[in-house]
Amino acid sequence: MPTLLDVMAAVTWTVTCVTLAGNEHVFCVPAEVTVPQFKAAVADRLGVACFQVQLAYGDILVTGVGQLAESVGDNLPLSLALVSLPRASSIAAGVHHTAAITESGRAVCWGGHEDNADVVWEPELKPGETFVQIAASGSVTAAITSSGHAVLWGDDRDGQISGVPKLHDGESYVQIAAGDNHMAAITSKGHALCWGCDADGKVSTMPRLNPGESFVQISAGDYHTSAITSSGDAVCWGSGGNKRVACARELNPDESFVQISAGEYHTAALTSNGRAVCWGISSGRAVVGFGDDRNGQISGIPELNPGESFVQISAGGRTTAAITSTGRAVCWGEDNHGQVSGVPALPAGETFVQIAAGGMHTVTITSSGRAVSWGCDRNGQCTGVHGCAFA
Repeated sequence: MPTLLDVMAAVTWTVTCVTLAGNEHVFCVPAEVTVPQFKAAVADRLGVACFQVQLAYGDILVTGVGQLAESVGDNLPLSLALVSLPRASSIAAGVHHTAAITESGRAVCWGGHEDNADVVWEPELKPGETFVQIAASGSVTAAITSSGHAVLWGDDRDGQISGVPKLHDGESYVQIAAGDNHMAAITSKGHALCWGCDADGKVSTMPRLNPGESFVQISAGDYHTSAITSSGDAVCWGSGGNKRVACARELNPDESFVQISAGEYHTAALTSNGRAVCWGISSGRAVVGFGDDRNGQISGIPELNPGESFVQISAGGRTTAAITSTGRAVCWGEDNHGQVSGVPALPAGETFVQIAAGGMHTVTITSSGRAVSWGCDRNGQCTGVHGCAFA
């Protein structure tokens, strides 16, 4: 019976397959390969026609494909999971799906749970309007348009979609964040707005800012909301209380917070000196740098090379992912689906420029605009095999 590598080698075009661990693979596929061509090539070379293939949109690098079969045959359908994603400028990771904005300003989603298929649907935009920022959670996809409108689709059981606040004249949305069942956003006037499920006070207990202070960045987790103010402080509300976290223990005298990300039980942030700082609880996993240590968690923040610093960070379910100043992707925390250890090697000269940690998978954009994903692919959130929606 032919093996998976036999199938790959039989294709007329050059297709690189690298085994990472177990059944996890990386595939690089030429842009000109189509589904009929690929199926015809395999059928002709191996006499095997009982398998499924999905190819589109150019070359790819896909990782964390856990459900790949090791062999093919008439009684063993094979999903090769070769899905090519558009060049992306922004990316977000939910629990069961991934959302991105293409270089042309379209929203694309792949993956999705069968109980919430609408999460990968995209509404129509006005003529000339594009998407400029996108967010994803377990049940909702949300995006900001070039005209400052907030557009949401998916599950509305807690009012995440229908509850979008109406803004005053002259005010627009500039950033949006999607939590487990609540939403958070920042407006052009520096106001923070939250709506949806208010369990633990993650919507209603927003702290009052100092006079003249405004919000500049916000993130919604499963049970809390985190934000950065114009003074460089980090503020959090919801589960764990309502407080500022900037103090002498967290920051050096010359430091401020410049980026923040709320995960399931923890928060990750970057300082102006390029340090990664994490706090919270994590069911005993090493995703926190300080704070509540009742579950025995310890700092999992990796040491960087001399002269290297962190430039972007993302808190996921029970993991944290970050990009360094040299373009490396580093992850720490729970690794039950390879969302930490599955970081692939990129071709020479290509680097990681953006990263997002999801529920059980990690997604990135490289310097060539490619979407690269690893971790759990049960719903196609890495490869797009299940329920792609390309707008």
